[in-house]
Amino acid sequence: MIGRSADPELQASITKAIEGDDNIAEVLNVLTCQFGSQVMLAAKIRMKKGITVEVASEAINELEKKIKVAHPEVAWSFVEPDVVD
Repeated sequence: MIGRSADPELQASITKAIEGDDNIAEVLNVLTCQFGSQVMLAAKIRMKKGITVEVASEAINELEKKIKVAHPEVAWSFVEPDVVD
């Protein structure tokens, strides 16, 4: 399917991975979109207070790698730190 949300189990697994990251205070939004066999992920997260931009960037990069290893169908990943949805 093209343009629909990814399988609910995949989205739940991705959300769980994001929620399990020690640098993330809250998951504000997770969206997925199916493009044939590939999935695009867009997530908005609130980082824990007091971490630097460098730490936040490294944490997001590691999170994206972790998600892509666990779910190779995730071809594109956009994780945005924010304070509100």
